[in-house]
Parts: sequence; structure tokens; C-alpha cells
Amino acid sequence: MAGTHSLLRRQLKRFFGDGKEIPTGFQPFIKAVNDAYCEFDIDREMLERSLELSSQELLQINAEMRAVLQAFPDTLFTIDHEGTIMSCKTGSPGDLLVMPEGKIVGKRIQDIPFSDIGHKFREALQEVNDTQSVVSIEYLLEVRGQPSYYEARLAPLFQDQRIVIVRNITERKQAEEVLRFTQFSVDHAQDGILWTMPDARIFNANEAAFRSLGYSRQELLSMTVLDIDDRHTEATWSEWWMTLKTEGTQITTASFRRKDGSVFPVGVHSNYLIVDGKEYIFAFFRDITEQVQAEEEKEKLQMQLLQSQKMQALGTLAGGIAHDFNNILGAIIGYTELSRFSIREDTPAWENLAKVLQACHRAKDLVARILAFSRQSEQEMKPTQLHLVVNEVLRLLAASLPSSIKIRTSLSADSDIIMADPTQIHQVLMNLCANAHHAMMPEGGELRVELATVQFDADDVAANPDLTTGEYCRLSVRDTGHGMDRRTMEKIFEPYFTTKKKGVGTGMGLSVVHGIVKNHHGAIVVDSGEGKGTTVAVFLPKTEEQILPEIKEPLRLPHGDERIIFIDDEEVLVELGEKALKRLGYSVTGMTCPIEALKAFRAHPAQYDLVITDMTMPNMNGDRLAREMMTIRPDIPIIICTGYSEFISEGKAAVMGVKGFLMKPVAVKDLAETIRTVFDNR
Repeated sequence: MAGTHSLLRRQLKRFFGDGKEIPTGFQPFIKAVNDAYCEFDIDREMLERSLELSSQELLQINAEMRAVLQAFPDTLFTIDHEGTIMSCKTGSPGDLLVMPEGKIVGKRIQDIPFSDIGHKFREALQEVNDTQSVVSIEYLLEVRGQPSYYEARLAPLFQDQRIVIVRNITERKQAEEVLRFTQFSVDHAQDGILWTMPDARIFNANEAAFRSLGYSRQELLSMTVLDIDDRHTEATWSEWWMTLKTEGTQITTASFRRKDGSVFPVGVHSNYLIVDGKEYIFAFFRDITEQVQAEEEKEKLQMQLLQSQKMQALGTLAGGIAHDFNNILGAIIGYTELSRFSIREDTPAWENLAKVLQACHRAKDLVARILAFSRQSEQEMKPTQLHLVVNEVLRLLAASLPSSIKIRTSLSADSDIIMADPTQIHQVLMNLCANAHHAMMPEGGELRVELATVQFDADDVAANPDLTTGEYCRLSVRDTGHGMDRRTMEKIFEPYFTTKKKGVGTGMGLSVVHGIVKNHHGAIVVDSGEGKGTTVAVFLPKTEEQILPEIKEPLRLPHGDERIIFIDDEEVLVELGEKALKRLGYSVTGMTCPIEALKAFRAHPAQYDLVITDMTMPNMNGDRLAREMMTIRPDIPIIICTGYSEFISEGKAAVMGVKGFLMKPVAVKDLAETIRTVFDNR
């Protein structure tokens, strides 16, 4: 035991220098070596040989240690327990402590010029002295006009010595600042950000990702991309990952699932990254719900525009058909009436011709419906018996509906007179029945049409603001079809909305019905359920006005002897006009070309007492012809006939000075009475 102590002490004195005491800090080491020798019976001779180091070897070790310290990049100070600098190892310690190089040793480290830094060193040294532990501080200095950050670590060395290691941490601080700024930017970004491993595990995300997905940080970071992205399964993820690895980046759309189960569309920008040899996916995602809705709305508007253009084209076509059909119908009506002038009323021929005229008037009503559909005729409100319109529609339906659909009726209204445009009410019922028909196909079912009288009081009106108190006719159409869900019912009155297959419907039927009912100061109520059929009830206010009975009078037409110029581009109508007017006593000049008619009038304006002209003609329309003639002779009375009122109406004609206005097809009776009215009111 004593030998071991003396051997260690001798070698340590040689290391620290002869004549100097071994620092007390080595006493535990000496004791530990001696204890180990005693416990493990270490060979004393071997131990002595290992400790027998020559002075030359110790000097070499000392030199090596100094070389290592000189190569050490940090600045090192040794200080005593009061902070006095005993030695230093640094290239430019004056920069670190703002002291001249040659005046550092012997100075106290806590006395450096900046009081706040000196205060930090003073507190750190005190803590080292008290606890014998390592203490770190950071401080900022201006070095060559640039801010520099430093970290100083103070640690106990020997009994009364301390070591101070100072390191320049400016680059680290700058990197930390960039990292903090980057993290701040990421956390405050509006887009969600996900860091994902190649196996689809999510290992980091920003605040926007947590908010938009509804998960806490702990929840989301325990999940995989497969839990939130509907695009991927375990089978497809590997393939997608290899594609991303090859391409480096991908911009796609997907559907993400929130914690509450709701799904929302996202745009995803995924990037493949390698950091420190590890592979990652760095992905931005953004909620594009508004964008998708805007695209859907744009597509819907484009569809509506296309449908509107189709409807406009169809309306123009309908107007052209009405014009041509009116001319044909006018000839049939006119010649039929002329034929009746030649026979007695008590003959079969008279009755037969009466049936022809009756059919012609039905055809005239059909043209009126076409013009109503194309928005080219004005609404004609008059007292109307609703059951008559219903019966007419049902007669048409009976011939067109398949045998698998049975029609049932219950027309029990005690009084069903309403103020209405019969043509538009006809259109309402036809649309409702057509929808019922489609709802019951292909299996078929029962179509029930009911008409009843109902009374609305204040409570009923409160529940339906479109109504007022009083009596209403309720016209309902009920089918046994597939019915509608609540979401569909909310859209049925929207223009162009339809549940029918492409090419079956335009989506305009119920929107037109709704508009007509509103214009008639009524209301429409729909009751439906999936698998329960649909009932559509239309409420139209009753009127106190009565329908006057039609009085049949003998066909007595007013006559005259004035001179008339008759212009129409249809030769058959000109011929008919000449015959009819000559039969009434007038002197008639018929012409098919408006330009030739204007030349003839300009040459002899005083030879004519009245001008009757068609509106739509090639080269010159009737309104322009009328203006030219009134310029030549302002007092000339003019009657315009038209079957297509897009550019002219009775009001417009009156404003421009036209004395008479007739809608085609023109009956001889109407023409005769209008002529006499114009002459008599001059």
C-alpha cells in the first residue's frame, strides 16, 4: 500500500515539476489506484514498470498536449477562483473580451469593459465556485463593426483553478434565427404542410394542417397519409412513391378526410427530398372547396347560357313557324268564310264549314301557345273556367300516355272561375303531367288530377306569403312514381335543373310553371318522398267576374266603297284579301312587293283611302313601309297585320301613327270591322 502511494507521488511530482506540491485534486486518483491494487492483487512489478516514465517521455507528452490545445479552435483561459486570468490560448483573445492582447493575463475576466457581460461572468464564476459544476453563458459583442455572438463555458479545473472555454457561435445563432423565422413562416402559412416518410408515416406538420384536418399534433403525428388521403391505399402508395421519387415533384388534386369524417377537395404539391441521406416527402396542401364550387358554378352558368341560347334559337324558330303557319291558316279561314257567304245557313255544307272554322280556331290557339313558349306573345288575362282547360289537357294526354299509366280525375270544385291566360294554364298542367309521366316510367302507375275549392285564412297566409286570404282553386297532380329526396326538392324550381336523362328534358318545365303561377298571383306546393310519389298542388285565386255567354249572331259584315291597297308577300293571302274586300264593296289593289307598292303609292297617293300591310316581308317590313307612306301623305290611314309580334305591337303601332292593328290569322269579320272602325274614326 505504502509503496504504491510513494510510486504514484514520485511520478506525479516529476510531471508537475520538482519542488512543487501535487494538487489536492489528484488525491482521490492516488487512493483509487491503491485500492484497486489491493482488491485485485495487481502485479506490483508490472504497475511499477507502467508508472516508471522517464522525464523525456513526460516532456514529450506535455508537448503533445500543448499542440492539441493550440489546434483547438476555441479560446481557452485558465483563471483562479477570483477570476484573475492566469493563462490563455487563443489567436485573438482581445477580440473576444475587448482587451488588448498583451494586457489579458493578470486581469479579472469579470472586469471586461461591458458591464452586462462582466456581470454575467461574475455570476457564472460564483456558481462554479459554489457548485463545482460547469456553467454556460452567452453574450454579444461588436467585432470589427459586426455583431458577434459568443458562448463561454466555465468549469472547475484543480483546487483553485478554473478553465474558461469561449466559442464564437455567430453562425449558429444566425442559423437558429433563420430556423425560427422559417418555423414561424411555416406555422403561420395558410397552406397545410406535411412532412412524410417513404412508408407514409406523418412525422411533422404545421398549424394550418392541424386546423384544416381537425386533429391535434399528437393525433396527426401518430397517423399515416393513408388515413387522410382518399387517393391512396397500401397497394397504390408504393407505386405513387416511386413515381414521385422519379419525377421529383407532383401537383395533383385529392380529397382529404377530416377528423369528423367530412371530406374536402385539396390541391397538393408534393416534393421528394433527401436530407442527411434520408428520404422525405414535403407536401403543401390547400383547401380548394371555393375553387371547385366556382368551377361548378361556372360550368352551371355555361350550361345555362347554352340552354338559354338553345331556348332563344327555339323561340326564333317557333316565331318563324308561327308566321308561316298563320299565313296558311289565314288562307284556310278566309276561304272558308268566303265559302260560307255563298251558301245558306240551313245546309249541311254550312255546318261542315263551321266545323272547319272551329278546327282552325283550335289551330290558332296552338299557334298562340307556340308564341307564348317563345316569349313572343303578351299575357291575356280573362275569366276562365278551370275545369274546361283541365278537360282539354286530359283529352290530349289520353292519346299520348302509355297504357301502363292510368288517369284518375276528381273535378269537384263548386266554382272554378279564375282570372287567367288559358294558354298558360294549359301549359302549366301539361308540364306537371309530363313530369308525373316521366316519374312513373317505365313501370307505369296512376296519374290523378284533382280540382277543388279551398279557403285560406290568416294562419294559412302566414305559412305561405305568396297567398292572400280568400277562396282559391286547388289544381293538384299526383303520381305514384319514385318521388324525390329533400335535396332534390330544394332545386326543382331552379332554371335548367332536371333529374331526367340527357336529351329527355331541358330543366325549364317547373321553373316556367313557377313563373306562370306567380304571375297569376298564385302559389305552388310540392309534397314528395323517396318511393312515395309526388303531389304538386297549384293554388289560383278565384274571381267574382262571370263568363258572358257567347251570343251567336247572323254573319253580317260591314261594307264600304273606299279604295284600299292591300300588301302581303304571300300571294294566296293577297288574292284572298282582294276577293274578301271586293265582296264587301271596296275597290282593292293587291300587291306582293312592298317596294313596288311604295312606288305605286308615291306616284298616285291620292288614289288610295286606306293601306293594309303585312308586317314581316322581304326587302321592307310593314312598319317601315308605313312610315314612308305617311311621309308622303300624313293623313293616310294604315292597318298593320302580323302573326309575329317580336318587333311590333299594338302600342308601338299606335305611337308611330298606325290606325289599326290585327293579329294573324285574320278573320274576314275582324278585318271588315277594323276597316270600318278606322274610317269612322277619321
